[in-house]
Amino acid sequence: MRRRARSCRWPVFVRVVSGESIPNVAQLPRGRIEMGKLAVANRTASATLPCVHHDRSADHLLTGVLVAGMTLARAVAEDPALKVAAARLEGALKLSAAPAPLNAAVFPVVERQLTRLVAAYRPAIKLIKLLFESHAPSLEGDHAVQLSGFLFDMNRFFQALMARFLQESLTGYDVHEEHGLTEMLRYVPSANPRSRRAPRPRPDFAIARRGQLRALLDAKYRDLWHRELPRDMLYQLSVYALSQPRGATAAILYPTPSTDAREALIEIREPVGGSARAWVALRPVIVPELVAALTAPATIQREHLARRLVFGESTMDTAVGVAAM
Repeated sequence: MRRRARSCRWPVFVRVVSGESIPNVAQLPRGRIEMGKLAVANRTASATLPCVHHDRSADHLLTGVLVAGMTLARAVAEDPALKVAAARLEGALKLSAAPAPLNAAVFPVVERQLTRLVAAYRPAIKLIKLLFESHAPSLEGDHAVQLSGFLFDMNRFFQALMARFLQESLTGYDVHEEHGLTEMLRYVPSANPRSRRAPRPRPDFAIARRGQLRALLDAKYRDLWHRELPRDMLYQLSVYALSQPRGATAAILYPTPSTDAREALIEIREPVGGSARAWVALRPVIVPELVAALTAPATIQREHLARRLVFGESTMDTAVGVAAM
């Protein structure tokens, strides 16, 4: 709800012995009486009470984006049950607010309004933004190209899903999204003729505890249990692993429906001596297990799964020294 503060002076009504009736309830003082102003006011000036009243209304931009988001969801959904659910929610929200225009400019404004008082809007706004960007890619400015079909970016959705799961379930750790590795790569000052900025690798998640980096992770929407690991993913994670102290691990989180999927480990070895320098872990996010953890009444199951996804299976944690307890 949006609250607007309004300072006003309401008349004070007194019921006299002669039987004068009490005025309408709408005329009675509303809100919080400003005792400071009342104390310094001239009591004989007028029979009024200074007060502050907050009008509550759901007709604001956040609700308008929710209405527009439900309209978009109803248009692109293929499942009949989802269409009906979106239509019902859209109709209920329209009773409170008019739909807001969905474009690239509205989401930065909405995100700035997501204060602590309206934090409940955040997950829905994030999903609507993903849905909008996938359905209507913007080529230039606010000119969106409406494409036929449903081109939802599952990579971004999976990354957003894992970010929220880890942030809510990994107790005692800080989860930073797309954390730039600032000091790893740089141009040699004497060999940078175009004065270009140093490249900054950005892993999807950086896990920290008390300000110290403990793990680097990437979320990839590719079932690596049944499909091969692409070279670009391997090289990318190798860079993340080598950016940490010797013996560290960088991991790929990938979804799979296979309940027998297990973690795989790739060793990065010294070309000459053959000793191990770092590891790249392929950690499956088993979808039925994730759903069970999300729907479980106790938080211990979610925390256990989050720790295993971040730090790996306990036997491997001991072997490669990636656990930071």
